[in-house]
Amino acid sequence: MGHLIVLLGKEDALALCRLYGGQRIPSLRRLAAFARREMVVAGHMNGHTLADLASKYRLSLAGVKKIITEYRLQRYRLQRSGLLPADE
Repeated sequence: MGHLIVLLGKEDALALCRLYGGQRIPSLRRLAAFARREMVVAGHMNGHTLADLASKYRLSLAGVKKIITEYRLQRYRLQRSGLLPADE
């Protein structure tokens, strides 16, 4: 924990431990990949083309399609289970 406090500061290190308490904390690479996936989905929702997103985030077109498809499938499953309101 001492290394986390030095790198992140006390409050951020405590927040990270609360969030991932009892689990393995993801590597910086995995956190960056997660953030990139979120940005790709947000870009798609804002009307950017798949080719533009692939170029911007240095991903293949197939990679961008996979991210969007996984997002849509996850959203569909949440809607079917009632945890997310259906689109109107």
